[in-house]
Amino acid sequence: MPYCRDCGNSEYFTASQISPVAPTATGTISGLVGKFDEDGELVEMEAMGASEVTRDAAAVNPLVYFDTCMECGSNRITW
Repeated sequence: MPYCRDCGNSEYFTASQISPVAPTATGTISGLVGKFDEDGELVEMEAMGASEVTRDAAAVNPLVYFDTCMECGSNRITW
């Protein structure tokens, strides 16, 4: 299960390597956001700039893609 060592978030994570389509001051920091359940399973994915191939790859191997906490922006994620 993903877990942010800085803020304790275990639900929402982003992919730092996927840029958002239209970055804004208050928008998401990534073009790919994943929501995880209490068992660490990816249950939702919002893609705003990620190709279908990237979305499929992230769904199969979320550990490789979701490397940033959406709550605090930390990359100190434990799986």
